[in-house]
Amino acid sequence: MKRFFIQYTWLLLLLVFVSCTKESEDPCKSRTLMMYMFADDGGSISSSLKKNIEDVVDNWSDAYDGNVVIYLDATSGNPQLIGVRSDGKGGFTREIIKEYEEMDSTDPETFVQVVNEMKTLYPAESYGLVWGSHADAWVSQHGFSYDVEGGRVRRSVPADGLSSVNWVHSRSFGVDGGNHMDVADMAEALDRAFPEGLDFLLWDACYMSSIEVLYALRDEVRYVVASCTETPIEGYPYGDILPYLWGKGEQLVDGLKRVCDLYHEHYAAMSSSFGTAALVNMAGMDAFYAVCGDVLSGRFDEVSTLRKDEVYRYPLIDYTNPIFYDLGDYLVRMSRSDEESSRVKEALDDIVLYKICVNPFYNRGEIPADKFSGVNVFVPSAAWNYGNYYQTLSWFRVYGE
Repeated sequence: MKRFFIQYTWLLLLLVFVSCTKESEDPCKSRTLMMYMFADDGGSISSSLKKNIEDVVDNWSDAYDGNVVIYLDATSGNPQLIGVRSDGKGGFTREIIKEYEEMDSTDPETFVQVVNEMKTLYPAESYGLVWGSHADAWVSQHGFSYDVEGGRVRRSVPADGLSSVNWVHSRSFGVDGGNHMDVADMAEALDRAFPEGLDFLLWDACYMSSIEVLYALRDEVRYVVASCTETPIEGYPYGDILPYLWGKGEQLVDGLKRVCDLYHEHYAAMSSSFGTAALVNMAGMDAFYAVCGDVLSGRFDEVSTLRKDEVYRYPLIDYTNPIFYDLGDYLVRMSRSDEESSRVKEALDDIVLYKICVNPFYNRGEIPADKFSGVNVFVPSAAWNYGNYYQTLSWFRVYGE
């Protein structure tokens, strides 16, 4: 978490008060909900992102002690900054606040610029973020290659572009003109955009409940809601979850649990559907990492010889290159005693406050309750070859290499 010091508390409160009184005609709200939605990918999820925004506008209420502001970069047209205003008839309508020139929405500079504009327009005591796009946790499964460009790790599309990728069912983070946002870039962008800390991050994208991603962002956000599997392209039922995004403390925790439940209820009611959601408490991440280090340190060579079927692997809907395994099952498998296994389970319970999955998962069968921790992990088996990139992730140090 952001390390807050008592001597700065009054200064921060003063800055919030000043920003609200000087830059906004409205009284300072408790929270601004920021939605950063983009997918310049040829159109596969653009319509779903637009529908998500319509759900927010149609279900907005003056009863919320908050604001909402949305950045949308869809396939057609330039990126837009969107607000919600009264339609004069007792309802609400979308308002185009700003239209940008075409820019790379995966670039940390773009993200920080947009968030700072959102803060200027809608200052608040705290902030929540919805990040919606395609995603593959820390790595793409579609043959993307990695190179260093200007000090950043960038992904480039295969020679045949995205034509070989089947996006029928799932949204999977950040496609804009073939560029993706790297995990280290995410952490840097969040740190710069929210130096005061982010109350929660809701990832409306595939696979982002990944220990490699979560650990990288451990100092940037208090709570994360994300999926360890693919997610349906329609996204979250925003009209239903809006009332639960404004609490503080335990009220926020309870609200985010309800968000997970509503997501589950929405898709469980459909035939041949799927979806998982987990609420992660990032404050416990360092202690969890320490326990994992006790289990995994010095065992990288041993791990690399594991067979794929020795650890529970999450089912796939669209993809054919499965690399996401259950974190809890992996750690229990690697534990050398019942005592060590118990420590792992207790530490995992401290970070995963809530988890839920749609069963059966599409037509791929049940996700076993005893194999479902709500967080995925890459098992660096010799069967997978991602070069040295995985070793650049901060989580990799858990192996002591």
